[in-house]
Amino acid sequence: MILSEEIDRIKTMMGLNEAREGLLNYLRERLPKVPEYVIRDFFYKAKDYEKDQLDKFLKLWSNIDWVLHKDMTITMDMFIPRDREILEKRISGEIKDYVPNDELRHQIQKQKMETIGLNEPIILTKYPETDKYNMDEGWHRVIQSFIKNPEGFNYPNVYVGYWRNTKEEYQKKLEELFPEWKEINEPLSNTH
Repeated sequence: MILSEEIDRIKTMMGLNEAREGLLNYLRERLPKVPEYVIRDFFYKAKDYEKDQLDKFLKLWSNIDWVLHKDMTITMDMFIPRDREILEKRISGEIKDYVPNDELRHQIQKQKMETIGLNEPIILTKYPETDKYNMDEGWHRVIQSFIKNPEGFNYPNVYVGYWRNTKEEYQKKLEELFPEWKEINEPLSNTH
C-alpha cells in the first residue's frame, strides 16, 4: 500500500478525514461538472469560509466550463499582464512572505522536475474576450518550469476553466456577492 493511502486509512479509522470528506462531498454536489482535481486543489482552499461565504464563492465560480488539455504549450506571453509580472519577479528569485513555505515549495518542485518530472496539473482560467490566461494554481511548478525553459515548455496536464461570462460581468457579480472586497486579484489566488 502507498504511504499516503496508509495515512488516509489511519486518519479515516481515527475519524480525522470526516470533516474533509464532508466538505469535498458538498463541493462535488454544488460543482458537479468540475473535475475532481480542481475541486481538491482549487476549491477546497475555501475550507475556512463560513457556509454563506462559501456558497457565494461557489456561485461566483460556477459559470465556468473546465477542460483538461494534454501537453499544452506554456509561454510567458500567454498570461495576463498581472500574472506575467508576478511570474517574472518570482523567476528572478523573489520569495513571498505570505506564501506558506514558499522557498521550500520551490525546492520541492525543482527536485520533482529533476527526478520524476512534473505531472501534477496546473489550473488556468480564461475569459471569452481575451486570448490571455489567468494563472490560478500551480505557480511553483510553472515558475520552476520557466527557470529551466525560459522560452516556454509543454506541460502535460493543464485544467483550463473557460468563463462563460466576461471579466466585467465577473467583477460586477463579485461586487454584488462580496461588497467588502473592493480590490481583488481573484479570490483564493494568494499562493503565487
